[in-house]
Amino acid sequence: MKKASIATRTPNMATLSEMDFEHHVSACVDVVINTRDFCGNEAEAIADYCADEGIPATGKFIHAVRNRANTIWRKHQKAAGVKPKYYRY
Repeated sequence: MKKASIATRTPNMATLSEMDFEHHVSACVDVVINTRDFCGNEAEAIADYCADEGIPATGKFIHAVRNRANTIWRKHQKAAGVKPKYYRY
């Protein structure tokens, strides 16, 4: 049986205001970074965050979270001295 995608795991609710969107993206980025630290499933973490907060897991939201998390993660990798050929995200 095929798993549902992240975008279909939460109900379709009203769209978020820009301020709420940014707040939730920032909070969810923290969840993703913590999930990566412990080698967890970040797609599931995003879906769980959205379900817990009662917000839709839209493609725009997921893309914003992953892009921002990747930027932060890469800065942490550089600060730790990880060579670019070993970057994971």
